[in-house]
Amino acid sequence: MKKIFKKVFKTSDKILFQEYFLKKKNFLNYSNEIRQNYKKKNFINSISKIQYILNFLKKDKFHKIVDLKNIIDVKEENINFVAFRCDVDAGVWSLEKMSKLFNKYNLSVYFYILINSYYYGQLFKNNIERNTFFFKNYLSKLKNENQKVGIHNDIYGLIKSGHNGVKFLKQEINWLNKKNYNIISSSAHNSAYVYGAENFQIFKEFSNPINKKFFLKNYNLKTGVISQKNLGLTFEANFPLIDLQKKRLNKYFKKKNDPIRNKLWLKNHFLQNPIYTSRYDVDIWVTGKNSWFIADRKGKKIYLNKNINEIINFLKSENGKKIVVNLHPDYFE
Repeated sequence: MKKIFKKVFKTSDKILFQEYFLKKKNFLNYSNEIRQNYKKKNFINSISKIQYILNFLKKDKFHKIVDLKNIIDVKEENINFVAFRCDVDAGVWSLEKMSKLFNKYNLSVYFYILINSYYYGQLFKNNIERNTFFFKNYLSKLKNENQKVGIHNDIYGLIKSGHNGVKFLKQEINWLNKKNYNIISSSAHNSAYVYGAENFQIFKEFSNPINKKFFLKNYNLKTGVISQKNLGLTFEANFPLIDLQKKRLNKYFKKKNDPIRNKLWLKNHFLQNPIYTSRYDVDIWVTGKNSWFIADRKGKKIYLNKNINEIINFLKSENGKKIVVNLHPDYFE
């Protein structure tokens, strides 16, 4: 399996892909390999951690769970509003459990799928061979449990790897809509730390006039190429407000540490980002086994390596904030 993944695929390799990756056994083997790797790194949590948060939020009178699309519009004194999102990077093993849990609490959460991930399908130069096993056995179950599907937008990753990213983005949104997934939202994958600009900056709505091309990456990739409205998208999960501060870009891009596990990088990205700020107040992410971080823009603080009880204590201590909890399914089982 490892030897196959080192192979560079060409259009002529279509048969190999169909014979290997689209078989149920091989799909599950590769998914399990990722899962075991996450376990070795001590990344995996019990899904009961999510239930613990949901129980608290449902019972506490000072917290209300809202749909992600409404998070910046809600307002009520002394109430914390909390929305959930799930960015599906690689791990699909927990999708069914997570969707059932959210549905049990009468919640409909956006799961953002990555079209250039192994689980979605194989990309060739001019087309995508979609993984029918994934759609039949994973994505359809999200819909059956009243969950919502969005696009985890990695358009600059597609372009950088030699694909027509705009074409693929349009094509897959249209195809998913024909399958009744009603795609109205995207969430940017990776960050400007990786590509030189945020993936949502491909959209005209989030392209600063100064930033027509990337500053620090030599890919000659443009921003503001297409309108999200023209793709039928109504909101971006980061709710970005572009505020480009060119003088701070060099400092931002110099950090070489693992971003989501480095406090200084987290501070630069979530609190002092030279490109954008999110229009809600707090991000909460899980980054490992019983390890979470909180980025509180309103309080101007980063809290790193917090356990689930410390997350609850933070929620109890705050009021009047708009909070988004990002639960990558990779980190749960």
